[in-house]
Amino acid sequence: MLPVFFLAIHLIMKTVLAFLEDLAKNNHKEWFTTHKAQYDAAKKKFDALSIDLIENLSHFDTRLVGLTLKDATFRIYHDLRFHRDRPPYKNHFCVYACPYGKNSGYAGYYLHIEPIEDTFLLCSGLYNPTPAVQKRIREEFAHHSAPLIEALQECSDFHLPWDTAYKKIPRGFAATDTYADYYRLRSYELYKKISVEDFLRPDFVEWAAAQLKRTYRFNEILNRCVDEVREEGL
Repeated sequence: MLPVFFLAIHLIMKTVLAFLEDLAKNNHKEWFTTHKAQYDAAKKKFDALSIDLIENLSHFDTRLVGLTLKDATFRIYHDLRFHRDRPPYKNHFCVYACPYGKNSGYAGYYLHIEPIEDTFLLCSGLYNPTPAVQKRIREEFAHHSAPLIEALQECSDFHLPWDTAYKKIPRGFAATDTYADYYRLRSYELYKKISVEDFLRPDFVEWAAAQLKRTYRFNEILNRCVDEVREEGL
């Protein structure tokens, strides 16, 4: 039987999931307005989890020290200016902890919970880097591949987004290189599907941080590439 403290955490996270499920089934302004109090309560609970997660991540990635909740979380409202066919609200909560904040262009750590789609993810790395950073990472695979491959082996249960990779090797890189396939990646993020049972673990934050810690070396290499590109003014 779970101790009272852990049982309370379990029940709190279940209420967060219940709100997101209800929102997904009633994703319109009228419903959201009348259930604003439930949203505020669910957001407050997820924010507390996010703060705890950032703190645990900063124990091994000191670049995250001092990161605030605003630096790492997102609004629930969809931007409808260019996508008016979207529902007005996102059906998920997420947090992205990376150096200098979510819009910095640096590699970091991401948690996504979307119960209506049974989508629970731990992610790491760099999503849609700029062309200059993308090229610099490819050069790292071309000329200094050993540390990258070793870093990926440390978190082999995380997966790279091969489904969105280019079909051909980009111009300027040799298809005969040992790790040429990595040149085809558009993004260099890692993702690991987890279950709702994982999310409801009483020690979820500590467990999630331990999973993401194994991606730290990979992130450090990516962030060094970002630093070098910026130092060159590209």
